[in-house]
Amino acid sequence: MAFRYLAIFTDDPAQQHRLASQVKAALPLLSVAAEPLLFTSSEPGLCRQWPKGAVLGHLFTRSDAPRPTSGLSSSEIASIEQTSGDYLLAQFWGGYLGIVPGKRIGHWDIVRDPSGALPCYFTTYAGALIVASDVDALFEAGFIGQALNWEAIGRDVLSGGPPTQRTALRDVTELLAGWRLTWSGGRTELRPWWSPWNYVAESAVPVDDLVTRLRTTIMACVGAWGLAFRRPLLGVSGGLDSSIVAASLKAAGTDVCAFTMATNEPFGDERSFAQSLCDHLGIPLFAQVYDLAHIDIERSTSLHLARPGISAFGQSNLATRRALAQSQSTDAFFSGIGGDNVFYLTMSATPLLDCFLKNGLSIGTWRALRDICHLTRCSIWDAIAAATARAREGGPAYPWRLDTRFLNPDLCPGGLSPVEPGSWLSTPKLALPGKAVHIARIIGLQYPNDLFPRSEAGPQIQPLFSQPIVELCLSIPSWLWCTDGQNRSLARRAFAPSLPRELIARKSKGGPDSFAYDVTLANCDQIRELLLDGVLARQGLLDRGAVDSALRDTSRFAKGDHLLFLSLTEAETWARGWLARTRLASPRTA
Repeated sequence: MAFRYLAIFTDDPAQQHRLASQVKAALPLLSVAAEPLLFTSSEPGLCRQWPKGAVLGHLFTRSDAPRPTSGLSSSEIASIEQTSGDYLLAQFWGGYLGIVPGKRIGHWDIVRDPSGALPCYFTTYAGALIVASDVDALFEAGFIGQALNWEAIGRDVLSGGPPTQRTALRDVTELLAGWRLTWSGGRTELRPWWSPWNYVAESAVPVDDLVTRLRTTIMACVGAWGLAFRRPLLGVSGGLDSSIVAASLKAAGTDVCAFTMATNEPFGDERSFAQSLCDHLGIPLFAQVYDLAHIDIERSTSLHLARPGISAFGQSNLATRRALAQSQSTDAFFSGIGGDNVFYLTMSATPLLDCFLKNGLSIGTWRALRDICHLTRCSIWDAIAAATARAREGGPAYPWRLDTRFLNPDLCPGGLSPVEPGSWLSTPKLALPGKAVHIARIIGLQYPNDLFPRSEAGPQIQPLFSQPIVELCLSIPSWLWCTDGQNRSLARRAFAPSLPRELIARKSKGGPDSFAYDVTLANCDQIRELLLDGVLARQGLLDRGAVDSALRDTSRFAKGDHLLFLSLTEAETWARGWLARTRLASPRTA
């Protein structure tokens, strides 16, 4: 199973004893520390504790050859405490949570690493702070109830808004990646701990050197993640990002096996590319076809999360992963998810605007114009017009647009998400628009990525979101990612020596969209019934007329409508599932 933890912060010894008894009665976790009161699962090397603090999860040293570290020296612990955790950012990276004592009794800093690889949720209960890796732990121990946050479901989940601290559960808050939670005097305070804007200063390093640094950094980080597990299972498609992860794991000597999923429609069948990759690297490949028999549209796929997540069409992928994890004895799921975001895949003229704002009318800007035209297959005048239109929008900030189709029109007036204080979307006035887009793309994958309950299966690892990789990619000018008219061009160049030529040269890639469409059509009547007669509609979150009209004539679906209906259905089944949950432990009364 994935690493789990639960920590209780209280200055009352009697209360500590009562709450400890409550946890022990409900959860198969080990008590490993008294201050704070800390419980963890038994994965070795993932709990580094000292008398009044701990670092939980996967931790790697910052070096040319990073390796998993299971312990901390006395000097490192002292530095962590003296800097309120900042030493961790400077000297380590990984998927971790730091619990750092303050200089005053009862003062604690809880810091979550920027990758977000280790989830962190918290609640207050009877005057104590409870922090945990998963909401199942909070619920089973009786620290939270079933009450839903309908406003968050509407404004954040259904509309596709950016990640926020609030969750779809009324009693639960998430500590976002790169944030700090301070507990002092019985009060909580949330502040940014790491910001992507500290790394966007445009690098003056020659392109060839950037390519070398990118290859070295990716191989080091992905390889270090590989060393942390006995035998990971890697999802591959023959696309660039998963291929880079595969090549890096193989170079590190990881005992990795791969799997790929195909649709019955040719565009979604990537098996030949995946086989080419695995033959080239010498990795065993397991292939499976998406199967409607795996789909139960009325079952929530993400009931173990604090907000609705992957929709029902992902159940076929999960069924394959579950079967392979058992038959191949794998202990983690790896993927190339995040590569498009970190390597700044774009089909817009924003990088051209960045280059002009930085360099004016220069040879570099003309090269960027040529590359954008080649990439997007547009004319010079179209590219200039698009860049000019973006410049006229006013300011570099990224406007996070909400998808309000089929929602109550009063739910998200204006169609834009407001920028919360401290959010990574808070854009400096002199920032380049392309960097605002780059950071927004990275923000889009910051929600917890647990595909399975943490008590059931190994963790989902997205190694391309490792902190050193993200920081390096943020420093690279946006227009360089489009060099020679190729998206993610620097990543392609970096791994050209390691991958088949046909994979490096690929400019398009299939996916499961046709299967998602099949799932929607095959379950259209059930989806219509679930949404029109469900709890979301009763809470006034849906435009019932628009939903009814669209599902009566699916031949008139607009682009993406089928995916949106699957997301709405998952939100409905998730909400119903939570409202129906019961626990063995005593219910929340505080």
